[in-house]
Amino acid sequence: MEYPRIEINLDFIRGNASALTTLCEKRGIAVAGVVKCTCGSPAVASAMLTGGVKQIADSRLENLVRLRNNGINSELMLLRSPMKSQIPHTVKVVDISLNSELEIIEMLSVEAVRQRKKHDIILMTDLGDRREGLMPQDVIPAVGAIIRMSGVCLAGIGTNLTCFGGVLPSLENMQLLTELAEEIETVYKIKLRWISGGNSSSLKMIIDGTMPAKINHVRLGESILLGRETAYGELLSGTEPDAFRLKAEVIESGTKPSKPEGITGLDAFGHIPVILGDNRNRRRALLGIGREDTVLDGLLPCEPGIKILGGSSDHLIVDIEDSGKSYEAGEIMAFNLTYPALLGCMTSSYVNKRYCGIYQEPQTSKIRIAGIPVSIGANRSGSELAPEAVCAKKLKEKLADSGYMAEDCGNIVQPVLYDASLTPKQKAALLINANDCLAQFTVKALDDNRFPLAVGGDHSIIAGILSGLRQRKKNLGMIMFSAFGEFNDEKTSPTGNLQGMALAACCNRCGLRMASISPAMPVENIVLIGLRNVDSVERKLLRQSGIKLFTMEDIDVLGMHEVIVQACRKLTHCTEGIHVSIGMNFADPAEAPGVLLASRGGVNYREAHLAMETLAGTGMVCSADITELAPVNVANDPTAEFGVELLCSLLGKKII
Repeated sequence: MEYPRIEINLDFIRGNASALTTLCEKRGIAVAGVVKCTCGSPAVASAMLTGGVKQIADSRLENLVRLRNNGINSELMLLRSPMKSQIPHTVKVVDISLNSELEIIEMLSVEAVRQRKKHDIILMTDLGDRREGLMPQDVIPAVGAIIRMSGVCLAGIGTNLTCFGGVLPSLENMQLLTELAEEIETVYKIKLRWISGGNSSSLKMIIDGTMPAKINHVRLGESILLGRETAYGELLSGTEPDAFRLKAEVIESGTKPSKPEGITGLDAFGHIPVILGDNRNRRRALLGIGREDTVLDGLLPCEPGIKILGGSSDHLIVDIEDSGKSYEAGEIMAFNLTYPALLGCMTSSYVNKRYCGIYQEPQTSKIRIAGIPVSIGANRSGSELAPEAVCAKKLKEKLADSGYMAEDCGNIVQPVLYDASLTPKQKAALLINANDCLAQFTVKALDDNRFPLAVGGDHSIIAGILSGLRQRKKNLGMIMFSAFGEFNDEKTSPTGNLQGMALAACCNRCGLRMASISPAMPVENIVLIGLRNVDSVERKLLRQSGIKLFTMEDIDVLGMHEVIVQACRKLTHCTEGIHVSIGMNFADPAEAPGVLLASRGGVNYREAHLAMETLAGTGMVCSADITELAPVNVANDPTAEFGVELLCSLLGKKII
């Protein structure tokens, strides 16, 4: 249905978030954007993140699940202590939760250990408002118990004010919070990540410069959504108060006496109505929205001369006598909203939601494909035939079926073949020429607003595509699917094969350069998925590297969807996109037999597709390569066909 309808201006929300995060950052304070008033809207969360908030917070676990399932990969915060029944899902979905009950924290600890995760908590203290939180004298002993628990990490302490008792943030209670933090750090010799100094009611102190310096975190909802602080209800400079507008349809309009006639009793909500004024005839309108949808006295008519008289479950009654308009049936009336009214509208399934603003440039619909017939980095020949085999499986045509315009450039270099007689240094010299061509191809593709897709070749070609990507994207992430770590160097490699050093070379952890311009990928920008075959020395190097690793055991325990969610969450800071590198050996040989070096125990067909489908849903993928194919039958190779299917899933092909 068209009406009632709430219109949500995402540009205003983004602007409000930007103004307030800038204000807070100048004081050394990070902002969690609170979306509970919008029923956990992914669009609103995205607008807040675009505006600069560091985390997304909500008090309802269901909303946080919705956010995660809709591609919000930032750190998620649960704003209240989870119920016992919610513990497993809390640990699975939520990064950090506000807690004050030791029994609940202990249950979180046990569950986090079971899920092989670390769950952060902020310990809440009651500084006078009398909602949640330990009393100040109980905080230090509680911390002693918490830091002995496995699976949970005490990320900070916090407080909440104004929500129940109306107690305002003050220098006294904020100073007490900082003193508690300092005592915790001194007694237990730990460093707290967050000292969370409340909600939108704390903004007055931040603006005035009276917030203690140790407070470094606030949770802002109403101030971002409605442009006002909540201690005194003042509008905030640089913010837009009208990000939300309710529109309702008139269903009856006419002139009636202003007072009811007859014996009165209880109304539909058990109250005795009190209607003031004389009994003159006044023009009034009935609108098709009621208490089932919103808090009626929180509606603020946009046009002058309109007065809200009241309403029932399904009707809003307004006096329009002084408006100068007749508002006939079928006409639309607009309202601004207070926080309670907004909460009602956003949680009512009867109110249609319409989003506008934040033009998001669609993912590039044009793909440029390069074949890289290289096997110089491998342990045998065969991968130089992969581009031809992939082409035979009609990659270009299948991408076109998914709505892409694909440009196949064919092989952009001459074959660089496996040669066992060459030293690693000699192989690297030959490889550099091919990878430099791939880097140039990649730069040109990006400059032409094309999605670069490299079809190899052994995995050493990642140095080429990453070299090109990093020349244009300094804050790039990479998710690499591979059975092997590829993190040896020329001294630790048991074989001397370049493919086993490719990732190390891209991170400048290998003495051999594989492209003239090194990608110099930061290790914190890399996630490796599917690991199951690692040399003994390489295992130590990977553990010490800082690269986020997901082994096959992790996939078995967590499930592929959760692995991808965690991987993307790890790369949230990579604002210029994620490169996806698919080494076909990450799949089990039963699914992908035609690879350079097979390793049993890999992912199955559906797990592989789920990984690609989940990544496609994030909108973060900006480039890709597929490698390690060694087709047995170039004209009709099943592994090449599987690889083409995976690329189509990665680029958005859906079942329905």
